[in-house]
Amino acid sequence: RPTFNITLPEDAVEGDTIKLYNGDRFIVSAILNNTNITDKTIALELTDDLKDGTHHFSVSITDIAGNTSDKSTISDIIINTKTPISPTINNLKDDVESYVKTLEDGDLTNDKRPSFNITLADDTMVDDIIVIYDGDKSISGYTVTSDDLKADTININSTNDLSDGSHILKVTLINNAGNESTNEDTFKIEVDSTAYAAPKLLDVIDDIGEENVEVGNGDKTKDVKLTFNIELPDDASVDDVIILYGNED
Repeated sequence: RPTFNITLPEDAVEGDTIKLYNGDRFIVSAILNNTNITDKTIALELTDDLKDGTHHFSVSITDIAGNTSDKSTISDIIINTKTPISPTINNLKDDVESYVKTLEDGDLTNDKRPSFNITLADDTMVDDIIVIYDGDKSISGYTVTSDDLKADTININSTNDLSDGSHILKVTLINNAGNESTNEDTFKIEVDSTAYAAPKLLDVIDDIGEENVEVGNGDKTKDVKLTFNIELPDDASVDDVIILYGNED
């Protein structure tokens, strides 16, 4: 039931009647009062719901003597009260340098702003808005483009940091009429962006011969597959990854 704000003609007077039409069908009228004449406007409110679809509205004015003007230029309004279908999260991508990977439901990540790989529903339209939720809180929005509708999937970057801890994520869609989809499908991740203390390199061993030989800093060796003994930090856990760096002169 939209409200129609109508600008009155200059010669309108108190007691004239404004009539609103939907196509050729009269739907509501109002008699002008002194306030309307002073403001040069009137607001008409519908008494019945409009059906979904396209409606062609126009207005006329009838004076006290019964003379009725021509109808105004038609204004088209599309009514859409249907709830759209939600997009689907396929996976997330952790693209923090040194440990880039695809995240599945329940995975651990150090990326506070992972990107979302999403499949759009068939009824999605240009300018619809995809909303990303962390629990019940909206954390990001994205406007659908014509190129997105041509793609099998789209990637959306989160615009707000996720805090360390567990997150239950979901996506909904708001269509051009303002209707938002409901979505009970969630995607869970655990964010841990706190860096460990550095591991400690204890020694480097040349074990190519019968005896193990410790290789000192700057020493030469013919062992191309050295053994590195490393002391782990106290907070290391199963499935953590140790990365060894080196340079070639």
